[in-house]
Amino acid sequence: MEDMESILNITVIWRGNKYIVEMNSNACLKDLGVELQKLTDVKADTMRLIVPQSSKKGSKMLSPFSDEHSRLSLQEASIAEGKSIRMMGVSVDEVDKVLQSAKADLRIAGFDEEENRMRQRMSYRPPTSLKLPQGPYTFSDFRTLQIPGVELNPPASEALKRMHMLAADPGIIAIMKKHHWHVGIMTELAPVGYVGVSPKCILGLNKNHGEEISLRLRTDDLKGFRKYESIKKTLLHELAHMVYSEHDANFYALDKQVKICAHVCVYVTDFTL
Repeated sequence: MEDMESILNITVIWRGNKYIVEMNSNACLKDLGVELQKLTDVKADTMRLIVPQSSKKGSKMLSPFSDEHSRLSLQEASIAEGKSIRMMGVSVDEVDKVLQSAKADLRIAGFDEEENRMRQRMSYRPPTSLKLPQGPYTFSDFRTLQIPGVELNPPASEALKRMHMLAADPGIIAIMKKHHWHVGIMTELAPVGYVGVSPKCILGLNKNHGEEISLRLRTDDLKGFRKYESIKKTLLHELAHMVYSEHDANFYALDKQVKICAHVCVYVTDFTL
């Protein structure tokens, strides 16, 4: 007598919504991905599943349509009834809307060139440890991202290095001193939405005019970091919120001013605006 294939009810949470997916116990991870596509229309190459692991503490991030994970059985992926899985991903409709409306490259013109110049400048610096600026107009503390059950790679130590680089950036230091700005803590912001794709994509936040500034350091898939100059641009934007909360004419005038100052101060230490 042949073994009866059992049916599993898999719970998947995406953007606050709960989905119950009926799957054959012998199905593979790609099969689950296909069913989730039918329910949510999430684009295959953006789909990520955060699966709690039964053999050890923590969770694992799996890509159902990748060569590495697609052929895993549900059992091999530690997917079972009674364990909720979190899904990350962007719908096909969201991607199409962005592609249809895009008339130019979404990246800021000159980022690559400026980043190359920055690397060249940094290459001439002596190999000493990075020293954070001292004084009243600085960042008092730093806190990296923690996602319960997920071991981030690159690790938190690499994220902290980037935070320290920002705090020690000559342009940032000059602006903080010029405007007498002090930030209580710089924190790492969890990726919410996909850069250049999702309608809502938060890159930074300024809480209570400098009590806390949060920055999105990592890429959408959490496998790397966003470009330094892109993160720095976000920080400059959030520093302009030290004075103005709303995105009005006053805010944009200050935002423009601090970005010009940050750029020039890299080359001219006594620059004033």
